[in-house]
Amino acid sequence: MAQSAAAVPGAPVLYECTLEKRVQNHGWIDSPLVIVMDEQGRATVNDPAIFYFNKAPLAGVVERDAPRRLIVTWSLEDLSGQSSAISVFRYRASLSRPDLSIDVTARADTYDNRYFARGTCKKRMK
Repeated sequence: MAQSAAAVPGAPVLYECTLEKRVQNHGWIDSPLVIVMDEQGRATVNDPAIFYFNKAPLAGVVERDAPRRLIVTWSLEDLSGQSSAISVFRYRASLSRPDLSIDVTARADTYDNRYFARGTCKKRMK
């Protein structure tokens, strides 16, 4: 797990994010997106696509955990039998901690299209 040396694990935090609706995203990026950071600095993510395909939250990879920015990545895998020729969808969420804005991108492994959405999050101490 890649994590910034400046990150200091602490109390669990839940970010509940509302993302803009975009027809172009075809449901691959949808609200609500929930990111939970646990006491050890590990991330868990959940959204409608994760719930539909995985039936449970997924572990995220913390790419950056700094006072101003949190970046978490995750993948939905083994989709080829469920969604045409797509086998893996890769996601990246970049959360600005000062204003709680978030940018989310998603990309299927089988083509170059990228999906994108912006939104805002509410921070809750767990």
